[in-house]
Formats: sequence, C-alpha cells, structure tokens
Amino acid sequence: MNATMSIGPEGVITFWNPEPTGVQALWDALNGCGFGDCTPNPRSDRSALESAVKDTYGSKNRIIQPRKKPTKHGIELVDVERNEDRNYYTTNFGAKVQDG
Repeated sequence: MNATMSIGPEGVITFWNPEPTGVQALWDALNGCGFGDCTPNPRSDRSALESAVKDTYGSKNRIIQPRKKPTKHGIELVDVERNEDRNYYTTNFGAKVQDG
C-alpha cells in the first residue's frame, strides 16, 4: 500500500550567532516585546572567569579546577597528562577575581 501524506508548514526556524551582550540591553529588547521576564540572570564573576580561561587556554588536556572556597581563592588551570595506568596533573596557573 502506497500512501502519500502532505503536511502543511507550520512553525519558524531561526538562526543567529550569539555574541557577548549586556544583560540590560537584552532586557530592554526583550521587555519591548513583552518578554522581559525571560532575561537570563547575569553571569557571576566566577562563571565569567572560568569561561574566559576555558575559551583562552582550555583544551582536551587542560581542565579548570576550583580552589577551596573558589569565590575567595579563585580557580586553577590544570594540565592533564593522560596515560593508560595513571593521569598526572600539573597546575598551569591560578586566577581569581578581585574587586569585580
């Protein structure tokens, strides 16, 4: 039995390139369309630091590790040498946010 079914197009496909955007500017744009409550929360200082270090220095064999009390003491970029029977970890550098 050969049956043909036709489905009418309904919906929208949207493409965009995300770029750094100020939260206030995004809220202004979304609020103008009635969607101000859809604005994401601002990124924390720690989250922004981790993202910047990962984007700049991160790779498969480099990981971001929080220090004890990372809000106060920051994070470290750790190089990982992976072997069959053991992994070796070496701190590359540390970073923390001071005064925002």
